[in-house]
Amino acid sequence: MPALVEAIEKTTDYVRTRYVEAVAAIGPAAAAAEPVLRGLMGNEEEPFQRLAAATALFRIGLPSKDLLPVVVEAARSGAPGLRRFAITCLGQFGAEAAGATGLMAEALQDPEVVVRACAAEALGRIGPPAVDAVPALQAACSDGDRRVQSLAASALRKIRGE
Repeated sequence: MPALVEAIEKTTDYVRTRYVEAVAAIGPAAAAAEPVLRGLMGNEEEPFQRLAAATALFRIGLPSKDLLPVVVEAARSGAPGLRRFAITCLGQFGAEAAGATGLMAEALQDPEVVVRACAAEALGRIGPPAVDAVPALQAACSDGDRRVQSLAASALRKIRGE
């Protein structure tokens, strides 16, 4: 873990985000990375790193109430890539992101296909607590993109416990 933390501190922005995602995948055993992740989360000039750090902190065991506001703010961004990444991150919070179900339901109508697809997938990860998104997901089953249709149908099954 010390080598991974050191790499996070000393690498380029893109690679740093990938290292942070690796820490998130490790989960609670990566608790030693918390100080560096908190530092990244506070860097408003690097929104992708902030999102990756917030997600990693959640995965290592920090409470979602302290982390979700950063992710929700980014999901409202005007930048499609940032919206996509933020919505994907919300899905990683699972049922704890249920308070953002409305935001993700709105994202099912985003002009960007990839954002709509990520929203459908994230709602599926939230599962039954995303029941309020059922009408939007049903509408997304008729989306012009087959991937969005498929992910929306899958999310509906997960929300219904099927």
